[in-house]
Amino acid sequence: MLNKWTLLLVLWGWTAALHAESYIILFKNQTNLVVGNEAHKQQMQNKRVNNSARIDKLLAALGVSKASVRYQDLWLVAGMEMQLKSEDLPQIEKLDFVERVLVNKTRKYIAPVTRDAPVVVDPGWGLRRLSVDKIRQDFPEIGGQGVRVGVIDTGIQSRHPEFEKKNTVLFKDFVNGIAYPYDDNGHGTHVSGTIAGATTGMAPFVDLIVAKAFSATGSASDAWLLTAMQWMYDPDGNPETEDFPHVISNSWGLDIPFDINDMAEFEAFHRAIIAWTESDIIPVFAAGNSGTSPNGMPGGFPEVLSIAAIDAVNNIAEFSSRGPNYWRISKNVLNVFKPDLAAPGVDIYSAMPGNSYEYMSGTSMATPHATGSIALVLQKSGRMSVADLKSILLYSMEPKFDFDFGSGIISPLAALQMLSEPAKRSLSR
Repeated sequence: MLNKWTLLLVLWGWTAALHAESYIILFKNQTNLVVGNEAHKQQMQNKRVNNSARIDKLLAALGVSKASVRYQDLWLVAGMEMQLKSEDLPQIEKLDFVERVLVNKTRKYIAPVTRDAPVVVDPGWGLRRLSVDKIRQDFPEIGGQGVRVGVIDTGIQSRHPEFEKKNTVLFKDFVNGIAYPYDDNGHGTHVSGTIAGATTGMAPFVDLIVAKAFSATGSASDAWLLTAMQWMYDPDGNPETEDFPHVISNSWGLDIPFDINDMAEFEAFHRAIIAWTESDIIPVFAAGNSGTSPNGMPGGFPEVLSIAAIDAVNNIAEFSSRGPNYWRISKNVLNVFKPDLAAPGVDIYSAMPGNSYEYMSGTSMATPHATGSIALVLQKSGRMSVADLKSILLYSMEPKFDFDFGSGIISPLAALQMLSEPAKRSLSR
């Protein structure tokens, strides 16, 4: 069974199967940039109102009512998902407020990287490599308290012993619509255990917000992923309450060729990432497990923190994707330095469904180490922009600076020490 393998499971290297009648319609983006403490609330209200009006216009152009069609309001990305007949596409694409129409694809990872029995006998080597024991000693008040961490993955067994004392595990299932937390694959529980497990986690006192967007076999439609990303932006649907995560861990992505890739093909995901960052929601993504190929999507986007994997002797994992990334944006080509940082990702021991534990390897496992590290930093610094957080991480990392490691190996202890120095606090908000 999948959840019995010691494997990559970065949900990478997807093959695309097409839903012939399901499409993502993207409207022309309207910029309503708001800054300051009201940014998230005002942006959400603007996005929802504007998108609703354009959905009404599109349905009117098709001569149908909202009650007669099935659709999803993707207000976060200024779009919608709906079933369409092929003969409707030319009419929709000609509308002056429509940017483009994309097929709603189903993604599936195809080549998990299996390893022999773990070489590392110390199940907690990743935490020790990032000096968690020293953090507990020097900063006993820092364990992620008050920080909300999002996880988009295959779910979570929230009643696992690693999570029994959690303050919050908020959960939503975008695959089967089940109300209670569960994980029928195992990948999500493993990732969450590295972030927030009582004994396996970097930041055991964070509050978890978990979206199940991948099925038991590791597949997900674009619509599932986009609605999960939208839910993360406002889990309770009320802009008056601040319940969104401060940082979101994403151990998934789409493999892309070593070429100049067109950003327009992935515009819906790029819009979601930009919306997160405009509200100071930190996007952390796995770099990918394609070895010498570039970081995938969304891990290769300029705005995200892309995480490479190292082993217990500080070597870059052979499967860890390398940069750079080249994106075509309109008539321009953007050369993006990726990955951003590296973290432990080989033979990582963490929670699995059935109250069990397992070793796994991949940038999927490096990503939650980085996310948990960021949660510790955010508890110390308070809410901050992606740019400010990157500054702190880059100042405090163990420098490498190449297309294997990125800028270096993340160092949460050094970041906390730096934030404790009054002269360095100007980096945070």
